Amino acid sequence: MMKKILFDKKELISAENYPLMMNDYMTKPGCYTAKLNTPVTPRENWELFWNRKGPLWVPDGTYDFNYMCPLFHPDIQANSFSGGYDSFGVKWVPNPSYDSIPAFPEHGAYRLKSISDWRELRWPDVDSWGWEQAAEEYSVQDPSRPNAVFYVCGLFERMISLLGYENAAVSFYMDPQSTHAFIDRLLEHNLNVFEHFQKYLKMELMLFSDDWGTQLHTTFSKKILEEFIMPHYAALVKWCHDRGIRFMHHCCGEVTSFVPYMIDAGTDSWEMNFEAVEPYLDECVEKYGDKILFDAYIGLVKKLPAEREALKESIRCYYDKYGAGEKFSLTFYDYNDWDFDTRSFCYQEARKVICGAANP
Repeated sequence: MMKKILFDKKELISAENYPLMMNDYMTKPGCYTAKLNTPVTPRENWELFWNRKGPLWVPDGTYDFNYMCPLFHPDIQANSFSGGYDSFGVKWVPNPSYDSIPAFPEHGAYRLKSISDWRELRWPDVDSWGWEQAAEEYSVQDPSRPNAVFYVCGLFERMISLLGYENAAVSFYMDPQSTHAFIDRLLEHNLNVFEHFQKYLKMELMLFSDDWGTQLHTTFSKKILEEFIMPHYAALVKWCHDRGIRFMHHCCGEVTSFVPYMIDAGTDSWEMNFEAVEPYLDECVEKYGDKILFDAYIGLVKKLPAEREALKESIRCYYDKYGAGEKFSLTFYDYNDWDFDTRSFCYQEARKVICGAANP
């Protein structure tokens, strides 16, 4: 276990900034920020967290990584706030009512009417995506933070983008043979992209996006998950672990009943839709907190108090409830124009809740 070091306000003094990656869509809201004077590097703190050896602060799921969402990747460009066409030719459009939400596939503009047509797809030429130029651009990343890649459209999400939600959901029942065959081929494609991310961008953490639920319940049954999704999902996790890469699963919805499957596959951390699972989270952590870690991402927008001091108190409450047990990383996305530095404030609270402060 790491010896606890009290927080000192001098840690907030910054002499430099992390590099700003102009061709990376996560720069909005993004991870460009001052490089703080931390007692250990964010990389070292993540390793303490992953290995349950006592981190010195609650890790931040955005600022403590070199968070890489390169726009040369067609799927990332399509999923960005401006939208576009993904690697399979599906058009994604932004939501004009919510500038804090990225683009989604245009309703009705799907490539397949039925999963049985999947062999008609033209699969992406992954080698052509400009990897060498990206490797040069991202070579300036600070080695004190690990390299995390956000992977858009996992397994079921890819089915949704190609078929639409309803047709994707019924594919498991209407044509299980074609669904199996498609996901088999999709696994090959995903692993090919993984290999490129490792080779060119030195990936150390895969943040794999595959939503399995709605705000109220899971999208499909445990039986469907077991038969169609988990064998391929487990293969992705194993590929990462065999190469020393951590695997964090971004999975929205009320999917607490699926957490045991994530654990069986070896998932390192579950990044959740906090609002969907908050009512069930305490029980979930009690059951599974010794087997999997958690990342709660929380948007500082609309539903949180508008006043500065009330907002700060809300942030403190999140750290007090979820950070002290050293089973959570917390990710705050600030969409507001405040007159104080939310990044420094969150770091300060993340340090104090675990180690206390020398000069409170």
